[in-house]
Parts: sequence; structure tokens; C-alpha cells
Amino acid sequence: MKRQKLVSTLLSAFLLANCLAFRTSASEIESLSISDLQHEKIEEITSNILGVTPRALVRFEADIEENSISAMKNVKFPLEANETVTINASYSPSSASMDFGLVTSDGYFYYINVDNGNINKTIRVEERGNYMLAVRNNSDDTVSVVGYVND
Repeated sequence: MKRQKLVSTLLSAFLLANCLAFRTSASEIESLSISDLQHEKIEEITSNILGVTPRALVRFEADIEENSISAMKNVKFPLEANETVTINASYSPSSASMDFGLVTSDGYFYYINVDNGNINKTIRVEERGNYMLAVRNNSDDTVSVVGYVND
């Protein structure tokens, strides 16, 4: 009986360790390096995306006017090199072309273009710094966005 319990406990620990190891390696494979993203210097952010914290997971929502960029100015992500930020959001109308990404402290917007109504991507930064979430609406209509971002 004790032997069976020991084997069961060891097997459970082994499976848990493998799941955690797989999860770590999977997130490394799925993350996009910030240097591989399109980027440009931005001069003006037209409005603020409303964010609700706790720190690790931030819910956000915004109505982003046509052909404008909005950022979550009240939440900065202080990140070390090789840390990641995951953006998971949906927007309407889903036919709009949107850019989701991070703005660096020196004003560069690194983004992923999306045109199907949702995004679930992880971005890995290469340099230590403070980053903020930004979303650009490339369409001619106001777009409603809701989602989560976490580091």
C-alpha cells in the first residue's frame, strides 16, 4: 500500500514537472521578438485606453476613433530583457484593420497588424524598459476594443 502511494506521488510529480516544462517551452516558441515586428516613431497618441489593474493581468477597453492610435497611459510594464507581454483582445467591427503592440519609452510603436477581429499574441522584449500597450485603428470607422494584457 505504501509502495503504491509512493509510486502514485512520484508519477504525479513527474507529470506536473513535464507539464510545466512544456508550458515554458511552448510560450518561448509562440512569442514574437519585438525586433521582428513592424515599428515606427509616433508623435501623438490621441486618447487613453482605460485599464483596470491588478498588475499581472490588466483588462482594457476603448472606442478608438478612425485612423488614430490610443495607448494605455496609466499602466506601464517595467520589463527586463527577454520578458514577454501577451495581448488577448477582440474588436468590433471585426473587418477593421488594427495594429496592437507596445510603445517604448523613446516613443517607438512596435506592432502586429490584425484584420480578423481578435488577437492573442505574445511579444518578447529585447531591452529592459517601460512599455505601454497601444492600439491603432487603421479603418475609417470607430472601433470598440476589449481585452486583456499581461506580463
